Amino acid sequence: WNPSAWIALVISLLPVLPGFLSETGVLPSDLVPDFLRQLYTYAWFITFFLAFVIYWLLNSKIIRRPVISLLAALLLAFVPVQSTRASRFIPPIAVLCPESTVTVLADLVNQRLSYMKDVAAYKWQHQLSIENQAREQVVIQSSVEQASVYGLDTASARSFFEAQIIAAKEIQQYWFDQWTTQGVDEQLTFRDLDTEIRPALLDMGDQILLTISELRLWERSPSYIVRNRRRFINALTTEGLGPREKYSLYEAATQMEGR
Repeated sequence: WNPSAWIALVISLLPVLPGFLSETGVLPSDLVPDFLRQLYTYAWFITFFLAFVIYWLLNSKIIRRPVISLLAALLLAFVPVQSTRASRFIPPIAVLCPESTVTVLADLVNQRLSYMKDVAAYKWQHQLSIENQAREQVVIQSSVEQASVYGLDTASARSFFEAQIIAAKEIQQYWFDQWTTQGVDEQLTFRDLDTEIRPALLDMGDQILLTISELRLWERSPSYIVRNRRRFINALTTEGLGPREKYSLYEAATQMEGR
């Protein structure tokens, strides 16, 4: 029995522990930062592999100095973090552990919807209406065209982005109601709508379409879709998003098809 080997093994596995606890329901999703959940989603395989390599090296006496081995464990535990940042949208877990694919998609939808508080603040400050049908049609048409580029059915893509727009407007209305009843801080800050928010939303939309095209949810069994509905809904943690819209987003996402 080699205590150093076991300690190094535990240290090496620490980066993916919060994400694992979130995935298994031990910790609520909103208590675990998106980055840590994404780390588990994208880099769990390389983390486990490196951890057991370290354990084997220590247990077989190839590495004999505990201090050096523990430093090596910390260094190698850092590798998945960097690999996650470098290749966020090529998740090996989508192949090796299909149950987590819906969490990958939910994380991306969360990131896109997180901009809605800024959108609401911009409209509030400039006394604009939440509803903007002309802009909505531009966004939907652009998304449908991009879906075609990724080999996705345009009709189902339209339904999915319409569901996102409904969710986005619900979040904006939530913040409007908050500011109406509770007042607004004098220094209400928000990112610029034209130079920051809209380009980011278009980029996130592309990433969502790319992920859907890679995950190929339309090929999953009906039991998979039913089994993972709660996982997806629980992973959507954007403030102001209600359960009905979360359900609609999942249904629209899983009904998307390839061409």
